[in-house]
Amino acid sequence: MDESPLSLPGNSPSMPNVQAPQSQYDFIEADGQYEIVNVPIDVEDDEDDEDYNLSDFSESDDDIIEDFGMEDDGINRIIGGNQLEGVWNGEGDSDHGDSDELRSAEGSYDDEGNSRPRFPEFNQRIGMENVQLVKDQKFASHVIFKEALKEWCIKEKHDFEYKHNDKWRVTAVCKKKCGWKIHASQTQMGDAFQIKSFKSIHTCGKDHKNSKISSRWLANKYLPFFRDDHTWTANALKGAVFRDHEVDVTLDQCYKAKRMAFKMIHAAIRKWNVGSTVKIQTTNDVFERMYICLDACKRGFLAGCRPLIGIDGCHLKGTTGGQLLVAVGKDVNDNISPIAFDIVEIENKSSWTWFLQCLLDDIGHVDENGWVFISDRQKARNN
Repeated sequence: MDESPLSLPGNSPSMPNVQAPQSQYDFIEADGQYEIVNVPIDVEDDEDDEDYNLSDFSESDDDIIEDFGMEDDGINRIIGGNQLEGVWNGEGDSDHGDSDELRSAEGSYDDEGNSRPRFPEFNQRIGMENVQLVKDQKFASHVIFKEALKEWCIKEKHDFEYKHNDKWRVTAVCKKKCGWKIHASQTQMGDAFQIKSFKSIHTCGKDHKNSKISSRWLANKYLPFFRDDHTWTANALKGAVFRDHEVDVTLDQCYKAKRMAFKMIHAAIRKWNVGSTVKIQTTNDVFERMYICLDACKRGFLAGCRPLIGIDGCHLKGTTGGQLLVAVGKDVNDNISPIAFDIVEIENKSSWTWFLQCLLDDIGHVDENGWVFISDRQKARNN
């Protein structure tokens, strides 16, 4: 079939015919349709054709796109015999072109898009159990850094002293002057505390005495032991410290730590449940009754439970005897929600009256809130 200039369908008579460029494909006309066939031809290099590069276009078996008729205002394309027009802005897609999505430089970016290096950050929640210090490590504040430094030195069995110690910079050196040194200061942005220099090698021997171990540190470290066993002695604490850290502490430190631990345990209600109610009734300075209503239980009942209160009692089979009176509610999921409890000498009308009066003082009276009480119809409660 003879090759002839390609005339685009739909062009106006005034529009000149567009010659197909020399390439490995050409167009032929058959029954009014355009088809693309392979035409093996040789193309000589020409200075005018330097900007035309077939590698800039992607080809597939389904759609073969041939660009031609490149003009200043756009590019005419034929795809399967249909003419499309698109504006060419002088920029094309290329597999080798610059792409921001392909760049993944290590580090973070600030508001202006500038790359910043990423430094390791200390996690206070899990890091205190096994502290690791490295250069450029960041901390939330100088207080957390000093706490981590203390834990690290106790673990490594070395003591240190401060050369500089303020909220802008902290410098510590080995107490035996062996050359170990660490320096940390506030970052330029002021949002963290960072280790700027760290000589981590000790040339001195390990020490079984550490001035950074205080009674307060012992009380915080071994608080769960005192909470589980109130009879834990100071000698037991001294032995536990040496087994865990290989550090000698004095008995005076252990006694003081024990007093601090019990104070923290007993003061937890005042700290975390502000608004709780505790009432103690005595007779001639002898314990008789005690009513307890925690603020969290009270607020939970008032905010999310039905106006139904169940009351009951049981015997206490300890060395001191007595009975336990309880009041519980029921939430929307039919779960039991404790409200208050009372330890009394015996379950009778007097003890129940005192317990219910204290309870209504906390949650409000029946006339105001419409409480409904349910019990097992025991005589003392019915009266």
